[in-house]
Amino acid sequence: MPPFPRSDPYIRIPAVLFGLIFLGFGTNMLLRPEPAFTASFGFPWPTASTSATTKGLSTADHSVALTAFCQMFGAKEVFEGVALLTTAWWGNKRHLGIVMFVAGLGAGVDGWVVKGTVGEGEWGHWGYGAVLFALGALGLV
Repeated sequence: MPPFPRSDPYIRIPAVLFGLIFLGFGTNMLLRPEPAFTASFGFPWPTASTSATTKGLSTADHSVALTAFCQMFGAKEVFEGVALLTTAWWGNKRHLGIVMFVAGLGAGVDGWVVKGTVGEGEWGHWGYGAVLFALGALGLV
């Protein structure tokens, strides 16, 4: 099945760009969890000094848990990238709008969690999330 009409480049081209960005961030999170985690979220990676006050968990336990989290989050990012790319190519405008809308909501939640936990860095998520959200809404009309 060919891609939907080329008359909708305002939504299809950004979807491909965002899909590639999601693939890149997800792959980075899978392959390089520590630097990707600190760069994406602004949270510190656990060290002996940061985990000294945590009951029952060593620094190694925290590192293992955060590595597992990063692998799950990276897989989610790769999934979103593949969903955007395949829907941009084979889906119709409404399906692509739904995927972009939901990806924008996901970015909004990520920003909300970062803001509530770190106190800053939310616009690193809300900036692209708002664009995805708006383009997704346009795809639904």
